[in-house]
Amino acid sequence: MLDDLSLTPTPPSEEPVAFDLKGGVTGARRAIPIALSVCAYGLVFGVLAQQARLSLLEVLLMSGLVFAGSAQLIVLSLWAMPLPIAAILLTTLIVNLRNLLLGAAISPWFSRISSLKAYTSIFFLADENWALTMGEFAQGKRNAAFLLGSGLVLYVAWVGSTVVGRTLGDVVHDPARFGLDFVFTAVFLSLLVGLWKGKADLLPWVVAAIVAVAAACKRQGDSEPCADGKLSHLLVIQPIRTLDPASANSGESENSRLPLPEYGCDGQADLRACL
Repeated sequence: MLDDLSLTPTPPSEEPVAFDLKGGVTGARRAIPIALSVCAYGLVFGVLAQQARLSLLEVLLMSGLVFAGSAQLIVLSLWAMPLPIAAILLTTLIVNLRNLLLGAAISPWFSRISSLKAYTSIFFLADENWALTMGEFAQGKRNAAFLLGSGLVLYVAWVGSTVVGRTLGDVVHDPARFGLDFVFTAVFLSLLVGLWKGKADLLPWVVAAIVAVAAACKRQGDSEPCADGKLSHLLVIQPIRTLDPASANSGESENSRLPLPEYGCDGQADLRACL
């Protein structure tokens, strides 16, 4: 009964953990299908970054050094001149706090390899390859290089696709027309399959889903988008549809902020009207 309630597999204290090329290659191969999806929402970020007037170098540095899709998308909504550095740092910190839990979950295995290998691998930690790695450990496999190999593939996919999206931003004006707005959500829904351990998971998953939907609808201001099939827009594009709302009451000049990305959703003028 207790095993069913365990959220992560716990290895015996004496069990060795490998870290070799074979594990890295296995992780890289397993990550390829997910990397294709990462490329899709990487393109979305690149397009939005171009419309927010980020340079190609800025996009490259942000994606290469931050490597956090959700945080980067949210930061775009705060992008203004002068940059609200404190708000950006605080937002990034809050969004990425989940990495503390991800790191704690894999620590029983990574504490058994050298610090250089462990921290190098952790730099490439993402939600997707964390889920894949935990699935491997749950099956009794003990090769920590799996995380590094899968992370490298996702890293290349993310950085490369954001740069391509920034370069082609003038061509792809509306990612939603190509279904790219739903890719971010679809990837995480597919990862849930590998994390399912039994009926004990059902209650927390249902609660999490209800909270996510309720929060998305409340942010939108009404329930209409949830009823007419635009929920994916709420979960993916909504965080970047507005700039800092506090500026509305701060007396800040309209010219001091960068314009919102312009789309063409259903004949509307900008992204705020798309949802």
